[in-house]
Amino acid sequence: MFAFTSMGGNIDKVINKGEGPHVFRVNAIIKELQKMLDECNPLLKIFRRARDLLETHKGIDVSIRIIGGYYYTSENMHLKNINLNSTQYKDLESFSNWILSIGNGTTNSPLNIDDDSDSVIVEIPKELLIQITNNKIQALVDSTYPKFRNRFQQPEYLKERAILATINEVVDEINNYMIDLIPDDKREYLSADNISKCSNTCNDANILYPIEYLNTLNANNYPPNKFVLKVGVPIMLLRNLNQSLRLCNGTRLIITNLGDNVLEAIIITETHVGQQTYIPRINLTTRGSHWPFTLNRRQYPVKVCYSMTINNSQGQTLSNVGVYLKKQVFTHGQLAICCGLTCNS
Repeated sequence: MFAFTSMGGNIDKVINKGEGPHVFRVNAIIKELQKMLDECNPLLKIFRRARDLLETHKGIDVSIRIIGGYYYTSENMHLKNINLNSTQYKDLESFSNWILSIGNGTTNSPLNIDDDSDSVIVEIPKELLIQITNNKIQALVDSTYPKFRNRFQQPEYLKERAILATINEVVDEINNYMIDLIPDDKREYLSADNISKCSNTCNDANILYPIEYLNTLNANNYPPNKFVLKVGVPIMLLRNLNQSLRLCNGTRLIITNLGDNVLEAIIITETHVGQQTYIPRINLTTRGSHWPFTLNRRQYPVKVCYSMTINNSQGQTLSNVGVYLKKQVFTHGQLAICCGLTCNS
C-alpha cells in the first residue's frame, strides 16, 4: 500500500473505470521506488530474476520453485525443465487445469443438471478420495499424518502437513482428536473474559451477560476460552506480536514447554525457522461482531493447527493436505484454495 502526495503519482483515469484498487502512473521516481521495494521486500528481487531467466529461456517449458530460507537469494531459486511429452507433465497440466476450472466456476460435471442454479457441483477424482465408511477423521489423519505417533515432534514432518475444513467446529474436533494421540501430559489454559466498558454498552451488561455466558462465545480468528495443549503440539499465531522476529498472524510454531504465564515454542515456518520464542497472554477484543457488546478476552493468541480452516490456510506452504468437507464450502474459490495448496495431486 502506498500513499502518494507530491511524489509525482497520478491516478490514471483511462485505466480506472471499473471496480478494484486505483492504478497509479508514477513519474520520475521509478529507480527510487524500485530501490525502496527491494529493501523492504527481498522477494521482489527473486521474481525479477525469475522473469529475466524466463525471457532468456523462451520456448522451453519451465516451472519455478522458490525454496524458503533465512536469506532470499537467487541461489534459492531452481529451474526445472519438464519434458512436454512426459507423464509427469501431462498429470501436472491436468491437475492444474482442474484447479483452475474450480476457481473459475467452470467445472463440467454430469451432476450439474440445473443450469439456472447458483450452486455448482464439483466432482472430485476418485484417486483423490479416501474410501472409508467407519471413522472418517481417523482415516484422514492416517493419510495426512502417516506414522504420526512416531513423528509427532518432528518440525519438518509437521510444517508441511495440515487438514483443512470449512468451519471452526470441525477444525476443533480434528485437533482434539490428534492431541489425544500424543502420549504426553496435557495442560488446560482458561481465559479471563469481560465486557468492554465502551460508550455503546448498556449499564446492565454485566447482569444480562454473565461470565459463564461469555466463556461460551467464540469469534473468527479468536482464541477459545479453554484449550488443551501438550508439548510437541503445533500452534498458529492469531495476532502480530513482533514482526521483526516473524511472530506474525499465521506463523506456525511447535510448543517446547508449557509455562504458567508464557508458552515456549520454536518457529517452524517463515524465515526464522528453529528460533525459540515465548508467547504471552494478551488482551484481545472482538470487532464488528453481531453481539450488542465488545468482548474482552485475555488469552494466548494461538490456536492448535493440525487442522485449520480453509481461510487460515491461505499463505501457508504445504505439501500434504487433507480436506474434510463435513460442511460444504461456501464458494468454489474455497475449494480451489484447498486443491491449489500443493503443487501436484
